[in-house]
Amino acid sequence: MFVLGQFIIIPYNNYQYTVLSFSLGIALCILSDVITQKFLSLKNNIFSFLFFGAVAVFSAFAAADVFKTYCYFAKKILLPDSSISVVILFSLVCLYFALKKQQSLLKFSLLSLVFCGVAIILFTLLLAPEFQLSNLETIGRFEINAECFVDFSLPLIALGVYLAFLGKKNKGAIVLGVTTGGMLLGVSILSSVLLFGDAFAQVLEFPYLEAVSCVAIGRLFSRMDLILYVVYML
Repeated sequence: MFVLGQFIIIPYNNYQYTVLSFSLGIALCILSDVITQKFLSLKNNIFSFLFFGAVAVFSAFAAADVFKTYCYFAKKILLPDSSISVVILFSLVCLYFALKKQQSLLKFSLLSLVFCGVAIILFTLLLAPEFQLSNLETIGRFEINAECFVDFSLPLIALGVYLAFLGKKNKGAIVLGVTTGGMLLGVSILSSVLLFGDAFAQVLEFPYLEAVSCVAIGRLFSRMDLILYVVYML
């Protein structure tokens, strides 16, 4: 769920999602986890103070960025006439989990991941007949740009620190979790590209939403994008 974050809302238009940036993100996550465990086992020193201070400041910045992205989406798509109430509701939900025990947030994240995973896989299967494999030829990007590094790879440092504070020492579980989120994100990006093509997907403001809006199962299920709204909220 951390990996999906705001990228499931705007998964391709503004972010060049690449294999290298994803691999770098996993490496940074594991490295920050190891460094945090090392600092936690030692007495407080200037280096731990600087490290945790920098992570705290960047985490606040990343949280504000995600909050801004979601509120913009809510104002633009969900409730254009009630954007203030959406912001207040979202703030209250964040405050609720901030004041509850960590187990509440972890359980919520696990249940959310199951729902999001099923929804994304379902949308992929329903869109598959319309995919054009020739569109894959246009997305062979393996470079890491500054925007991708700051918005995708770097925030995973905060995740590694968080897991270390929880006492999680299983590196395999960290890799599996981040990889699962990355795969779901990658599937959502590929769905937009395979359906619309690289050039058109980049000019769409919410390409994955546009892709899912093309899904309809008879007359009864003609607005499947409503399910995607739930994914975005989670």
